[in-house]
Amino acid sequence: MTDHEQIANTLSRFMNCFDLKDWRLMAELLEPTVQVDYADLRGERPSSMTSGEYARTRSEALQDLATHHVLANLDIEARDGAATVSASCLIFRSDGTRSFNSHAFYTFSLSVVHGAWRISAIAQRILWNEGDPGIHRGVNRERT
Repeated sequence: MTDHEQIANTLSRFMNCFDLKDWRLMAELLEPTVQVDYADLRGERPSSMTSGEYARTRSEALQDLATHHVLANLDIEARDGAATVSASCLIFRSDGTRSFNSHAFYTFSLSVVHGAWRISAIAQRILWNEGDPGIHRGVNRERT
């Protein structure tokens, strides 16, 4: 597989982890420390956290929801073991009766760690949301 294919596969596996609730694999796809910026949705300042902390906080926020993350339009720039990827994402969330969906744009940074591509930074920009933000524990309701 080419670097581009490996990077796209890593990001696809990462997004599938949300939907399959595979928090162990999610943590494995991240570098030990990851830079995160979810200010648009969560209202939190950009920060760094451990891969385990990242997976745990997503698990807690999404435990009662069914989700479907659709990542597309990957624009991959890779060189010398480092990569930056810009991508569009549709995030569907449901509690069985209500939904809250986001149209987002992501920027990922990745690097090769022990021969495998790992995510070192994630920045999410919300283009717009639809539905009831009250179903999602991780949303800053003042910003939606």
